[in-house]
Amino acid sequence: MEAPTRDKPRTVLRLIQAVVFGALVVFALHAGFHVGGKSLDGFFNDWLYNALVLVSAISCLLRAIRVREHRAAWILLGVGLLAWTAAEVYSSFVLSALDNPPYPSLADYLWLSFYPMSYVAMVLLIRDRMPEARASLWLDGIVVALAVCALGEATVFHTVAQSVGGQESTAQVVTDLAKIMAGKIQ
Repeated sequence: MEAPTRDKPRTVLRLIQAVVFGALVVFALHAGFHVGGKSLDGFFNDWLYNALVLVSAISCLLRAIRVREHRAAWILLGVGLLAWTAAEVYSSFVLSALDNPPYPSLADYLWLSFYPMSYVAMVLLIRDRMPEARASLWLDGIVVALAVCALGEATVFHTVAQSVGGQESTAQVVTDLAKIMAGKIQ
């Protein structure tokens, strides 16, 4: 019987990475050029895409388990991607079956929860890689972000809310704007 070696886990990991990368290439070809035809849209959008996002989430969480460095950032990113996966699965298999799905739905909140978690993860990773960045720089960034949000709320939100003429609730308008800013809808 063959003794286990350190190379076997790496070989398996590389094989998994190659399969996932191949799936990503096939998905990109289908999304961009409809390789395989439009009849396969359901498979690519409901199954392959969801699987790719799930694999990304699992990869981040495994990284957090295996490597102590930057663990909090990788956990946040993994949990954010799990929320994104849950949103995609819920949208694909629950909301799509409803004649009149709720809006905003649980999927919208899960999609949007990804962004603050990934932002905090990014800040944690940058902070560890840039120890010379002073607290005043972070405070400046927060002040600028809040100023942009206030300006957007004062101009864009009220303009959009008035343009729909009360046809949508505030939650619907906020969700639409957030999804537009996140590139989820156009």
